[in-house]
Amino acid sequence: MPDPSVKFPTRLLSSPNPFYETLLAPFFADNPRIWIQGNTALLSQLPHNGLAIVGTRLPTLRSIDWVEQTILGLKDRNLVIVSGLARGIDAAAHVAALKAGLPTVAILGCGLDHTYPPEHTRLRAQILEAGGAIISEFEPSLPARAHYFLKRNR
Repeated sequence: MPDPSVKFPTRLLSSPNPFYETLLAPFFADNPRIWIQGNTALLSQLPHNGLAIVGTRLPTLRSIDWVEQTILGLKDRNLVIVSGLARGIDAAAHVAALKAGLPTVAILGCGLDHTYPPEHTRLRAQILEAGGAIISEFEPSLPARAHYFLKRNR
């Protein structure tokens, strides 16, 4: 099945750029480029209106329910939910944000030409179709590698 997210163009954000300089530069000094797919305007709301959700890839049903109920309870807030599109809690956060009508941003541990894990291809497309964004610090063609996830999580 072709990746439905390909209809969203990839943009490169790098220095000099006011958003990059004020928000991203402290974290990405070793790589002054960030690739973005989707709604770049969401990044201007970060970090002040961002809520990052990161958790285990093997959550209990109770944990998934807690994430969903918590995010649904925030639906009337001016928040952007940020997570990593990983299995488990990350995916639950993105799904709950979509249910709540909140924008969500997924930060990948691979380049934007890839979706990891591959079973989240449809979730990625739903994020983009709902006005969210997908970002990565890795060259678009780079596949997922274990040490990329450590860099992403910083």
